[in-house]
Amino acid sequence: MTRALAAPFLALLLFACGDRTTDDAARDPSTAQDDAVVLAPGDGLLAYAASLRRTAGPSRALPDDLAALSGSVWVRTPELRPGDWAPVQTVPPEWRAALEQLGGRLWRTRSPVAAATNGSPRVVVDGVALGGTETARAGRSGLSVSVESTSGFLLAASDAAPTGVALDVPVDAAALFPEPDAGPPVPHRVEFGDTTRRVLDLPAPGGLALAVRRLDGDALDVAVGVVDEGYRLGDGVLRRAQGVSDGVTFALDVLPRPDLERDAPGAPPPDGASVVRAWSRFVAPDEFGRFVEARVDLSRWTGRAVELRLVSDPGPGGDPAFDHAVWGDLRVRGPRRAPPARPHVVLIDVDTLRADRLGVYDGHSGLTPRLDAWARREALVVGDCTSTASWTLPSTASMLTGLAVHQHGVDRATLALSQDLPTLAARLRTAGYETRAVAGGGYLRPAFGFDAGFDVFTTVDPKDVAWSAALAGLAEKRSERPTFLFLHTYLVHAPYPHDAAFDGGYDGPLAGEDVDHPNVIDPWLAGELELDASDRAYVAAMYDALVRRMDAQVGAFLDELEQALAGDPCLVVFTSDHGEAFFEHDMLGHGAGLYAEQLRVPLLLRFPDGKPGRTERPASLLDVVPTVLDAVGLPVPPELPGRSLKRPPRGTPRVRVAEMSDGTRTVQSEGAKLFERPDADDGAGRVELYDLVDDPHERRDLSAEDPDRVAALRERLQWFLSTHPPVAGAGTGSALDDAVSDQLRALGYLGDR
Repeated sequence: MTRALAAPFLALLLFACGDRTTDDAARDPSTAQDDAVVLAPGDGLLAYAASLRRTAGPSRALPDDLAALSGSVWVRTPELRPGDWAPVQTVPPEWRAALEQLGGRLWRTRSPVAAATNGSPRVVVDGVALGGTETARAGRSGLSVSVESTSGFLLAASDAAPTGVALDVPVDAAALFPEPDAGPPVPHRVEFGDTTRRVLDLPAPGGLALAVRRLDGDALDVAVGVVDEGYRLGDGVLRRAQGVSDGVTFALDVLPRPDLERDAPGAPPPDGASVVRAWSRFVAPDEFGRFVEARVDLSRWTGRAVELRLVSDPGPGGDPAFDHAVWGDLRVRGPRRAPPARPHVVLIDVDTLRADRLGVYDGHSGLTPRLDAWARREALVVGDCTSTASWTLPSTASMLTGLAVHQHGVDRATLALSQDLPTLAARLRTAGYETRAVAGGGYLRPAFGFDAGFDVFTTVDPKDVAWSAALAGLAEKRSERPTFLFLHTYLVHAPYPHDAAFDGGYDGPLAGEDVDHPNVIDPWLAGELELDASDRAYVAAMYDALVRRMDAQVGAFLDELEQALAGDPCLVVFTSDHGEAFFEHDMLGHGAGLYAEQLRVPLLLRFPDGKPGRTERPASLLDVVPTVLDAVGLPVPPELPGRSLKRPPRGTPRVRVAEMSDGTRTVQSEGAKLFERPDADDGAGRVELYDLVDDPHERRDLSAEDPDRVAALRERLQWFLSTHPPVAGAGTGSALDDAVSDQLRALGYLGDR
């Protein structure tokens, strides 16, 4: 059974798994449709997927009990985890009686789990399949479960987030086990542990061949792995299972093809030409679920015409059932003849960094000496940049797509970026870039769609700045393609660990304690903790300690970057997704407001051909994508609301919008800022107006004094929303596993999102 056979069912149930989405829309422009291609250092075989020829398989070998299945079969989903449920604040009338009887709370799954089925699913509680809603309510004392037929969500009444709940879903066996596709494979993404890669499926036994007119490289990077996933049949129900494969042997064969040489077009292969096995590796079951990397030596064929053959063979038992083999990387390496045609791009996102903590923003002098020195020496300092939101998920989505929050639709923790949206990484990869990301997890995990467009997407500890390894490709100079690196860290994000060297001699009730959500931030926001001026200064000092640590680590990285570039042109963008409140406007942290302390972010641009300087023209995180595309010589899509900061300002006033999921929006234009807040009581909404020239910290509401300015800003907000409507497919569902949920809670999220 091929990996592709399982995909329809997995997509149907919307559960997280390795094979999440195809990725064929973002191929290199050099993709050849001819039989033979020329491979230069940095070229990837995944870009030539349409030119790959199947030489074996894919196999449809299945165990006898599964091969005999026909018609509709029950397939059991994995049990829902506590993190898959969210409490419901407003209880529907039909559930009030059940809640009164059970004495619990109402819970709803964060994503649909029963959409697009062939019939009605049945609820499973503690391994026992139940009937309809009424039967499900009798499944376990104190638990009631129901399927929302129109939406595919589950509702449950329980004291705590339910456990032991699954579904039996009726699925057409022909759809679950279709005939194998004999055409060329389509690149898609697989997540193994902390690494997501673009891969090709090549189930065992299988083979793919690519005719190469000239191989200009001397090595091929490969990353192979086996997705440990299959099915077992028991009691008339199919269950997903692991351990049904005994391993896969991966191999790369090379066949000389002098018939493809330009000086001998059409010449047949010489008599006796034989295939040479250049590399092989057996991946055993204890290695499943991770990538095995290798660099294959092809130097004996450099400059020659060859046929490269990828081979997947069954394990020692010879049974190919559920041998879900995947091939990734597949990049040619070798001494390059010329530097990349476009500059490299490095985008650094220090999550939760306030602009005023950098010395170049006239802030806390001395916190960021290395960044300040680098900026004054090499960068354009954008003095007035704001985010599109005050928390990570929507603002980072804007940063990486160039779309406003209402356009991409990712404004709550249950949503992810649509895979149909072109990201900056996808646009750059289409232009020939190698694309890599190192992110701190949390909302920057693949479950939220941020891996789209990246060849390799790696998550690390949220507080790490573990970026040095990402420079290896630049330092080696074994690629003729430019590289895009996206680097993200939560280093200055709460929790703030205690730093005795930075507490200023504080001896109050928080002395020696970490500043985190359970002990400080959440109790203070709930009015359960009193903090005087010295306590508040201590909280801010712990944040500042992390800013200083960040400066040392990022400064060291920028030095390493210069050494790795060795003169190659590079665009460096340093920014943050949002700021942090320290008791301004009665707030601590971020995510619940849209005031300056949460929206103003640093933006430093080191252009490959530019000079250091400063601009006070109003900017937004929406400008990151247009600026990068413009700086590397690519067209800026006119539908993007942002502007390239390499270009002179347009004549029209700048309109900058920030948004929250509850409908609160702000609009800034011509030195003024308007809040529009929905009012749940009368529906009329409330407004606030601030003059940012005289009142940059937004302390005096002028809305009652200046209704004309309120009306003008409201008009500009409506113009922005109507001119830039939501895109198709905005805000798709995400799947949160326990690891992601735990990480988000540690960062202070999921409490009210």
